[in-house]
Amino acid sequence: MSRGEEGIQPKKLFMDFLQIFLCTLGAYLLGSIPSAIWIGKLFYGIDIREHGNGTATHNNMLQVIGSAPSIAARILDILKGLLAAKVALMVHNQYGIFASYEYPVLTLSFGLAAIMGHIFPIFAGFRGGKGYHCSLGVFLAFDPLAAAISVGIALLIYLFSHYPNLGHIAGGFALPIFVFCTRHLYGDMLIPVVVFSIVLFLLLFISHRDLMLNFLHGNEVKLFPKLLRRQS
Repeated sequence: MSRGEEGIQPKKLFMDFLQIFLCTLGAYLLGSIPSAIWIGKLFYGIDIREHGNGTATHNNMLQVIGSAPSIAARILDILKGLLAAKVALMVHNQYGIFASYEYPVLTLSFGLAAIMGHIFPIFAGFRGGKGYHCSLGVFLAFDPLAAAISVGIALLIYLFSHYPNLGHIAGGFALPIFVFCTRHLYGDMLIPVVVFSIVLFLLLFISHRDLMLNFLHGNEVKLFPKLLRRQS
């Protein structure tokens, strides 16, 4: 290797690290946009965390404010995860930064950063949502079928139990199982995707721990389909 090449290599490594760091930070900041909190404050003049069960969740929004803002927040959170996971592709298309083989891993990395931002948002005192819908957006970016299966299971559990948070946990648990059962579709990315889906489920389980304790102690509120409307 020539002296010129030796001098360029560390600079290239630093630039690669800087680019990935900035994109990861951007994904985290995107995930940190507290949809439920800002909708509550901007349109209803309340901090959703000071009402109902004290969480910045869509279900708490549904009970305190109504179905329309709850649905809007869900859609925005899915879009956050989807856009964050697509950061690698968008940046590469614009600037030609990342190699094609880096896309899958960076998609998972940026998606995870957005989920962490959603659960621990810097714009809301690190008190955010539970992460399920943002996680759906991330999976939607690289495996729409897995996202659809997760939603189907979550809805099924909710319709039978009337506990939406139980549905979210079940939907999250379905992701690593589905990935493993369809492992032939992932090729060399199988291990990263399996690890990512397991980490994702653990994050969901941890973020829902208080709600799950309420469920185990019989204190969790049931939500019935007929109640999915704005409450007066």
